[in-house]
Amino acid sequence: MNFTFKKNIISPHYNENGIFIRKNRSFIIRQKKLSKSKINIINYYWPYVGIDFQKDILNIETIFSKKSPLMIDIGFGNGHFLINMVKKNININFLGIEVYLPGIYYCVNQISLFNIFNLKIIYHDAVEVLRYMIPDNSISKIFIFFPDPWHKKKHYKRRLLTQNFIYLLSNKLIRGGAIYIKTDWKPYAYDIVSNISYIDCLYQVYLSEYVTIEKKPDEITNFEKKGLLLGRSIIDLIFLKK
Repeated sequence: MNFTFKKNIISPHYNENGIFIRKNRSFIIRQKKLSKSKINIINYYWPYVGIDFQKDILNIETIFSKKSPLMIDIGFGNGHFLINMVKKNININFLGIEVYLPGIYYCVNQISLFNIFNLKIIYHDAVEVLRYMIPDNSISKIFIFFPDPWHKKKHYKRRLLTQNFIYLLSNKLIRGGAIYIKTDWKPYAYDIVSNISYIDCLYQVYLSEYVTIEKKPDEITNFEKKGLLLGRSIIDLIFLKK
């Protein structure tokens, strides 16, 4: 298994006549060029820390060194928040899904430096990973922090947290499992709450809005810092599965 720098993070789809179907993506890849040394580090450690995309359900128990609750971070960005969370919870297994290469490098490098055994990385579109690879009723917590709000109305269809994707997430959660969401865009927060209200097995247990930093530095994501510095309020949402 070798790491592959992919141009197509989403699998190509075709109709019954073999004509390519363009799919909406919830992200735009704005990559910083990685140095050759960083690429070499990813390539060297990827067989140990990475999971290649496949259209087969993963056997979670064989991926990690021990059986523990599974948490997933969708779109972990630069990886700092994820790594801090992983280090503080060594008895929990984490799966990070990202298409941003600098963040993937950071996590892979941290795993190698600190001998982290409870984190695996997937470099692919999160929607397809959840649909094809993650077993139902297997995740205890899902973190989705600052997904692209796609401000323009014509781009709303590209938002990640649609009713269909939220329904998919609900199937992957165990009973009592939770979805944690952060955004600094109020209209998107309202849209998320509305979409989740149609999913019978999910209910809202927490909503908080704040405009100042009241957490330790390692508990704040990079986007959270940027939003607060720009004077935006941050909205935290938590939903549980019945």
